[in-house]
Amino acid sequence: MFKSDSALDLPLPVVGFHLAVAVGAMFMTTAASLFIWQPLTALLGQLQYPWRFLLLEAVGLMGVAAALPALLPGAARVDRIGGLAVPRSAWIVALVSLLAMLAALPGLRVEPLAVSQADARLPGRMWAEDAAAGQVGATWTGEFLPLTVTEQRWALGRAREGATDGVALQPAPVVALTQRGYASWLFQVETASPLPLRLHQFYLPGWRATIDDQPATVYPTGELGLATVDVPAGTHQVAISFGATPARTAGLLISLLAAAVWIALAFLRTSSRGLRGAGVLLGILAVALALNLGLGVGQRSWTPRLAQATLEDVAVLLASDAAIDRELGVAEVTLYWLAQRELGENHKVFVHLLGPDGAVIAQHDGDPVGGYTPTSRWRPGEIVVDRHIVALPEGLPAGDYGLRAGLYQVEPLRNLVVDPPTADNRVDVGTVTVP
Repeated sequence: MFKSDSALDLPLPVVGFHLAVAVGAMFMTTAASLFIWQPLTALLGQLQYPWRFLLLEAVGLMGVAAALPALLPGAARVDRIGGLAVPRSAWIVALVSLLAMLAALPGLRVEPLAVSQADARLPGRMWAEDAAAGQVGATWTGEFLPLTVTEQRWALGRAREGATDGVALQPAPVVALTQRGYASWLFQVETASPLPLRLHQFYLPGWRATIDDQPATVYPTGELGLATVDVPAGTHQVAISFGATPARTAGLLISLLAAAVWIALAFLRTSSRGLRGAGVLLGILAVALALNLGLGVGQRSWTPRLAQATLEDVAVLLASDAAIDRELGVAEVTLYWLAQRELGENHKVFVHLLGPDGAVIAQHDGDPVGGYTPTSRWRPGEIVVDRHIVALPEGLPAGDYGLRAGLYQVEPLRNLVVDPPTADNRVDVGTVTVP
């Protein structure tokens, strides 16, 4: 049932406030407001861009626009829908807003982004764009960076400022990657002197390590706060993994308890089949989450293909993974590098796909880690996981195709010398099979 009552008088102070906000915010986006910006730069500079005042302008204009229909004859009345009072002007505002949106639709242009299926489903393009734009995880605030990261957020994916050539690890350690997991590593390390073994991952609470099955301390190093464990001289088995912390365990238990209470209420306080079904589904999801987080169910581990090729005193190519994604038309090749020293220049990585005659039929060149980790960022003892996407030629016949990889110097252009020696200073990283 609808019935109408007389509305309250138009609240002019409220309208005046919104109008002042709109006009003031609009003024702050113009050059005429410089006399305000300049003395308050320390404060207003945190906004970065004057156009951010447009948000306040929009809020002010909404208040003003909402009041305008009340000036129309008969609009200053209230409709009651049940126990809810709705001003007649609200209906007018809703109708005008809907018509305005519909009127704008014909002018909208949809322009699909020119990306391949591989770019859309794999992270390489995103990494490259983030590195170029100075973003981290597609955000501009770096809110996901640990406190141990001291580098500027926008510089993380770029060459390290002031980078110089450092002294290589001497004598060079022998590191073998024997097992890799979603959040775990297993190494065999032989070193004549203590070795800081670093993952190319931020240190966070939850990283833990053992050396010969004895607990070892994991701590952050460098401007990126990399997870690091000190390996003493000798031959050791080093395991590094990311696991639970007391806070995360407590959060998981609280979540499971809340889910259990919800399920109990769904069965004890209602006869709704829908709610009971939702309770059963919630229980299944909670158990699956607990098994995944607590026991690692479904998290596989594997042994990469060993390479153990030294590229001068710059790095060791420890191992590789390779697979064909026929649907995307690409070969995914992951290289595992061990940095030997700091570098003052940025070498490029190449991955070659070879035809039956040994000729290169496809390749990918660029900075490591999708362009996000130039070699001037590498630190001695750092393990860098470097994935490359090689586009397959159209109509590539089924069969086995060889893969070669390496590093090259840009000026002057040359491949870094490989040990054990190869004729062209390329490392054999196995084959891929095109089905």
